[in-house]
Amino acid sequence: MKRPLFFLLLLLGPGFYSCDQLAEDVVPQRELLANGSRSIWASGHGPSVFTLESLYSSTSPFSLQITAAPRRGELQINPHGFLLYKPDPDFRSGRDRMGYMVLQNGQVLASDTLYIQMLTESSQPPCQTGAFSDSLEIVPNCIDQRLDVLTNDLYCQGAAPAISIAVAPAHGAIRQEGDQLYYTPARGYKGSDYFIYQFCQQSGTGAPPACSYAYVQLQIAESSAESCSIEFKPEMFIRSANTEIITKRIALDRLDKDRSCTGSPSMETSINHQSMRVST
Repeated sequence: MKRPLFFLLLLLGPGFYSCDQLAEDVVPQRELLANGSRSIWASGHGPSVFTLESLYSSTSPFSLQITAAPRRGELQINPHGFLLYKPDPDFRSGRDRMGYMVLQNGQVLASDTLYIQMLTESSQPPCQTGAFSDSLEIVPNCIDQRLDVLTNDLYCQGAAPAISIAVAPAHGAIRQEGDQLYYTPARGYKGSDYFIYQFCQQSGTGAPPACSYAYVQLQIAESSAESCSIEFKPEMFIRSANTEIITKRIALDRLDKDRSCTGSPSMETSINHQSMRVST
């Protein structure tokens, strides 16, 4: 898909604002440096996420001007200051590119190209690539739905990966346990939602962690395959037989495999053995 050339001017510095007030960010106070040609990976599961800092860093305000728009995708700035590259539906292999210039006080400090490589089954991205975006289906009104977002992410051998939420979803809540994420949509909501997470891997050599971002698209809608309903799954508990009277209470975690919808579940228990006593 061919697009006309456009220019996007971003003014960077303390309290950075884009000229069209689409985003706000803060550039870390670091030595002014010129980055070589950059590259990011794209996939068909959602937009690729990168930051302005990944293109250039400075201790002083500067502007970033897009001189060559991507031809096989669309570049956007989300309200949280992230740059999003959305590939076209027919972009399934090969690469795209975006040209940009860095200016300060009207002078060009650097001119560079960002390459966007499309991920395919035969691709072998480096382990430092980190996070890839995901697109997941969510069942309405079900609590704590597990999100397996790390299955397509990459990290180097011996590295210690860690994730954190960079942009929270607008129509639900994320709960994190270690590197596992769980999502609960707002009661009654059906539609789309998204969040962005940061994926960092620490090499253990003392160097700063290598971090990347991923966009997770969530579609909350009932489908013919699954809808939210209370499910009870069989459990088996084995205890040693004993002719003596058992006085010690034993907790049976019988709800661990069951699923409930939003709200507080209640339960009634029926026992067909007279010697057992149940507390719910």
